[in-house]
Order: sequence, then structure tokens, then C-alpha cells
Amino acid sequence: MADDLKLLFRHLAKESPRDAPSLQDAFEKIVSQHIETVHRLSQLTDSQWARLGIPLGVETLVLLIFEPDWGFGCFVLCCISDFFLN
Repeated sequence: MADDLKLLFRHLAKESPRDAPSLQDAFEKIVSQHIETVHRLSQLTDSQWARLGIPLGVETLVLLIFEPDWGFGCFVLCCISDFFLN
């Protein structure tokens, strides 16, 4: 499994601790469908997201990473910071 997906969910759980258990469940569902990279996750269609059965609030958190305003660049910087600070 690629570490970028794990880092994404770890970062989201850190940013939204109240949603951490739901994010862990979502991560497990996504990986069980052989979606093991952020790139693959970014390619899911709306109907594929619906089939995963992830709570809407958690799906929204995950999809923020692909928004131009929040963006993948911010995620990368957060991961680099986490890597060097931990």
C-alpha cells in the first residue's frame, strides 16, 4: 500500500479529531476496494464515491484535498512538516 493515502487520512484525523474514527473506517473501506494511492482516490466519480458508503461529512473532508483552494500542495506541505517534526 502506498503511504500517501495513509498520510492523507492521518493528516485529516489530526485536523479533525472528532471525525478520526469515521476517517479510519473510510480509509479501511477505500483500501478494501484496492484504492491504495491518493492519485487513484482522486479519480473516483461521484457514483463510485456513493458506492463506498462513506458518511457524507467524511467524504467532504477527504474531497477537500482535491479542491483548488485547499489543494494537494497544502497536503504535501503538511505531510513534509509532519515527517520532519515527528
